[in-house]
Amino acid sequence: MLDKKIEEARVEHAAEVQTQVAVAAAKLAARETALSASERETYRGFLEKAYFTKNDFGKLEEFYTHSYDRLSEGGKDEMSNLNRFSKSCPLCPCYALHHRSAMERDATRSN
Repeated sequence: MLDKKIEEARVEHAAEVQTQVAVAAAKLAARETALSASERETYRGFLEKAYFTKNDFGKLEEFYTHSYDRLSEGGKDEMSNLNRFSKSCPLCPCYALHHRSAMERDATRSN
């Protein structure tokens, strides 16, 4: 019974964090006005990922070749910070997602 409750809490927590990350990523991507709408969508997708897989390499290479130079300095910093945090929080494997949400809060406060 306790294991089931822990698992339910873990799933709920992960969903909440993912929602927060999606909102933060959308806000950060919207700031990148030098990118086209599809480039902003690609950038947003990168920001939402806790880590990249081999399947992402093609999109990453294309983005770095055609779009990266038009990112703001803050946008470039975000891309540089992706995947730097790989620890897990006690409830779920989402340390990087928590970190990204905290970064968005900090960015919002500085504006």
